[in-house]
Amino acid sequence: MRWLELNADGVVINIVVWDGVSPYTPAGVAQLLPCADNVGVSYGWKIVDGMWEAPPVETTEEIVYE
Repeated sequence: MRWLELNADGVVINIVVWDGVSPYTPAGVAQLLPCADNVGVSYGWKIVDGMWEAPPVETTEEIVYE
């Protein structure tokens, strides 16, 4: 099963495959959440007051003013 690894700030820093039973205590990871319970969440997402927030969208598109 796939799991989200969150840091102390509640940000998804990694996604791993783990059986959910074997000992697993990765450094820098404050919380593990199953992907199946958090559909659509990926790297950079953050939990704020129990709700997921997507990371800001970065654009590389040049804006031309006429």
